[in-house]
Amino acid sequence: MIQKSLKCYFLIIATGCLGMNLRCDNASFIDAIEKSDVIAVKKLLRKEGIADLSSKNLLLEKAEAVMDTYTAGISLLKSRWDLRAFVAGLGLCGAACFGFTNIGDIELLGKIVRLPILLLGLYVARNAWKCPAAVSSCEDAREIKNAISTTTVHSINA
Repeated sequence: MIQKSLKCYFLIIATGCLGMNLRCDNASFIDAIEKSDVIAVKKLLRKEGIADLSSKNLLLEKAEAVMDTYTAGISLLKSRWDLRAFVAGLGLCGAACFGFTNIGDIELLGKIVRLPILLLGLYVARNAWKCPAAVSSCEDAREIKNAISTTTVHSINA
């Protein structure tokens, strides 16, 4: 009688620990997905895999939500890094047009200095207009979603 109850307690404790381990794995997956860390997600998929179909669906939903958030953020006004780069490019253009009129008494030297600064400002502003930081974040989220969707589910009983 005591042996049967000990076996039951052991089974309950073992399944509880297994369930806690799976929840921790999902938490580490979700944390990596929210941070949009492609390398961490792929490493977790390789090492631990996905235990069951419900976990895979949960991770896919989270990855889609993160991807939708980043897709909505592809805008110059919503992406801080791209907006900062755009303003810096415009600032360089303004400095080239209005800041360096004469360097000393030599007007030609002022024009020689202004042209590269103007070109640099135009280059930075044009590239920032394309929102490369926001697009990169969206591509990372898409890559995470694809990695999760292509991963097979490993059953615990197998």
